[in-house]
Amino acid sequence: MSFAFLKTKKYLIASSLFVLVGVFTAAFITFTNNYNPLESKFSDNVLEKNSDSSESNLVKIVEETNFKPVSEELVLSEETKSGENNIQTTPQKPQNVGGTQPSPIPTPTNTPIPQQPNPSSCPIQTLNCVPCNAGESSCRTMPGASTGFKGWACQNNNPGNIRYSSFRANLITQYGGEAPCGDRGGYMAFKYYSSGRNGLKAYIKAINAGAHSAYSGCGNCSIRFFFSKYAPAGDQNDPNSYSSKVASWVGVDPDTTTINWIVANKLEEFVDAIKRMEGFFTY
Repeated sequence: MSFAFLKTKKYLIASSLFVLVGVFTAAFITFTNNYNPLESKFSDNVLEKNSDSSESNLVKIVEETNFKPVSEELVLSEETKSGENNIQTTPQKPQNVGGTQPSPIPTPTNTPIPQQPNPSSCPIQTLNCVPCNAGESSCRTMPGASTGFKGWACQNNNPGNIRYSSFRANLITQYGGEAPCGDRGGYMAFKYYSSGRNGLKAYIKAINAGAHSAYSGCGNCSIRFFFSKYAPAGDQNDPNSYSSKVASWVGVDPDTTTINWIVANKLEEFVDAIKRMEGFFTY
């Protein structure tokens, strides 16, 4: 053979090898791109399921393929989209910061609320006085008002219904009480119930000390004599009935028990009894 023929033959062989390598490479790349190991494993497992016909193999297929239930995928999908598509999700409860419990919502009740007039008025605050309409029994109203309260005692914070006068007001302050803040219905009005109760005790102490000329002989005077001056018949009272009831509630004899003894031993009970007689109506 000539040298030119050998050279041509070598060239053809090299070209053929190059073409074969290219074809093999292309085929390998195509096979690699189309090969799905998940499908292959799933197919193998399906064959295994068909051959064994057992429930456990189906569970194995799901586990090996990392298969997620449709409902879970949908939930994840919706959660993923919620930020992009403004899909509404169930609102979450606010977290309890600091471990404190949220304050409960107050429940409305029918509990009476103490009356609280304007601080610039007199009285400033009262107990739960019984409201009423003008014309009703024991209803006491201010001039021109259509409503008021039962009796003057509660609305004035004056459990003794002490009539107003500068002389009586001075006696109260001299014997440790607080002066009344005003005059309503002809009776002393006190800022608070405690002021009026202490005022009554101070007034009784002043009488017991002989500081009130109308009560001559007290403190050695009897309960009956005391109420003949404190609740006279000329002021629509029955002093005998008044003194008997008070003495009965205190647990003493109205004719033998002195005011001096009452002040020393039963003053609080004595004040409560007077308060009851004077019609201190509350609810």
